[in-house]
Amino acid sequence: MQNFQQRPAVVQFPVHHCPAIPQRQPRGFRLYPPVTDFSEAYDRFYTAVREGDTLARINEFRDEMVRVARNGIYEICKVQSFTLIILFIWGEDLLSAIGISTLYLPMFYIDLVSVSLQLILLAIQNVLFYLDSRHINVSLCVIFFASNLIFTFVTIELGASFYGYGYAGATFISSVIGLALLSRKFDRLEYETFMLQGR
Repeated sequence: MQNFQQRPAVVQFPVHHCPAIPQRQPRGFRLYPPVTDFSEAYDRFYTAVREGDTLARINEFRDEMVRVARNGIYEICKVQSFTLIILFIWGEDLLSAIGISTLYLPMFYIDLVSVSLQLILLAIQNVLFYLDSRHINVSLCVIFFASNLIFTFVTIELGASFYGYGYAGATFISSVIGLALLSRKFDRLEYETFMLQGR
């Protein structure tokens, strides 16, 4: 118990951000291609629109862009799931190796899940930025901030055993809402591309 009182928290060393490591590979290394693939599909779609390609071709490129975005988010989920399994297995040894009390292990686990969810949220926002949906991204940021603030205060009141669950809840809710808004954006893509030009 003495170690638990002396060491302020896991935030002394941001080890709970380990799930983000697979997303930070060197440029050109194809472990994590979703952003690059979506960028290429995005360029093909809007090039076809600007150059007045046939409707069939435009629809084909639009469907490809949607498929690439969905596959990219799915791939992130797969990579994060694998990373989480590894970190859950080695979590206790990892904390011990860097001198953090294993009493923080439950908080470490929930923070690992939270960071993985946040990476999914950031991937959704990245796609929305490509689609120039700044108002949706601002809404997601507000939702994340407000829910994180409220849930964090609630978990603080509930006690130390609930620390980290506020962050997890905020990232989960924001990611689910983000997926719904992104899906709606794709459903309205042709309408917004052709009917709202010049607004």
